[in-house]
Amino acid sequence: PWKIEMPRWNWYEPARPKLDSNGVSPQTREKLKQPPQPDYLFAICSFTNHAAEVPGWAKTKRTEQNKRGVRNLAEWQAYVANTARVNKHRYGHMKKRPYELTWEPNLSGPHYSGKPPYWTARDTVDFYRDSVPAIRKVDDNALILGPKSAGDLNYIEETLKLGLGKYLDGISLHLYSTPVPEEGNLPAMTARLRAMSRQYLGREVDLYNTEAGYHSRINGEHDLKGQARRLIRYALIMHGEGIKAFLMFYLFDHGLDDYGSWGLYFNPRANADFSPAELMPKPVAAAYSVTTSLLRGARPRMHLRWIDTDIWGYVFERDNKPVIALCVPYRSRTIRFPVGNVL
Repeated sequence: PWKIEMPRWNWYEPARPKLDSNGVSPQTREKLKQPPQPDYLFAICSFTNHAAEVPGWAKTKRTEQNKRGVRNLAEWQAYVANTARVNKHRYGHMKKRPYELTWEPNLSGPHYSGKPPYWTARDTVDFYRDSVPAIRKVDDNALILGPKSAGDLNYIEETLKLGLGKYLDGISLHLYSTPVPEEGNLPAMTARLRAMSRQYLGREVDLYNTEAGYHSRINGEHDLKGQARRLIRYALIMHGEGIKAFLMFYLFDHGLDDYGSWGLYFNPRANADFSPAELMPKPVAAAYSVTTSLLRGARPRMHLRWIDTDIWGYVFERDNKPVIALCVPYRSRTIRFPVGNVL
């Protein structure tokens, strides 16, 4: 399985660290003594560009030239390098270790920044320019992803036009979709992303969808089967369109209102906060497990949208044998699918 590692500067270095001659902090040395992660676990290390996560000791006034308000760029770069050292140690079994630098930078206006100066596409490119070398210096198997916008392919293209591609090994985003995923134009969007990578990076690179999902509660009422059906069909489209990794949002519910019910699991905490000691599965958890077991190791070969306007499907291949997945988004029906002479 995949997970998101979420290093946050103000969490990891609340006080200014004393670096040794190699730039390694005491916290980093301690983490390097800990055992690595099991080899069945894969991770994406996701930094952010948000000013709120700069620790107090490293802050200065935010300006148009310094949107994050970082006092000394070298201190940020040292933190990034130390985080990459730890990530390399923890996930040494991964042939390539993905890193994301920005987090939904297209929403870094009032949504994240609160007040001006607001983040721009140019700031995203400059942020990668200033941060990526610190990662590559310590992790020669780093795979740099970005810009991880919240959808908005036009924003991604804007950053690529400004030169972001020179720092990227893959493209990542949070690709939330329509209530009926088949109506969200997802195949065309993935095709456009691949076309952009060929145009601006000079090659086709892997696509990572590191956050998307559906909440189960709508207008105060749970639609648990509906959530499961939407998420499984969405995941099928992601797999069928060749997305390298798709991470569902979220593992468990994290609020008491509709917007807090994104989880694959119920959260038994009275306030449904981010610290449950135990979880209770929703139907989507079982549905996702079964779907994963059926499609694990199967590589996409072609779509089947031509067989019927009301049917979506894909042909996958595993062990030189076809695996066929079909679904109907709008109603229950019997599907008759010709497969030729089979034993």
